[in-house]
Amino acid sequence: MAEWNLLPFEQAKLERVARDEALLSQEDHSYLPKTPEQADSFVPHEWVLEAMRHAYSLGRVAGVHRAREDIRNALGVK
Repeated sequence: MAEWNLLPFEQAKLERVARDEALLSQEDHSYLPKTPEQADSFVPHEWVLEAMRHAYSLGRVAGVHRAREDIRNALGVK
């Protein structure tokens, strides 16, 4: 597993999204939560969380690159 250096609140947000989406998916898999109470204690697959961490990190890096580009453009630096 890669190290994504997420802050605890970032990790918690990703886990909450995974739980919410598992509940909302309406897929007919016995392991998925069927009620909000079940979703609160649902533990998403590690591969799901890993994919979410990766996507989050890629977005964060892309945002940094875009911000640098915007600053350089604003300053007229090539």
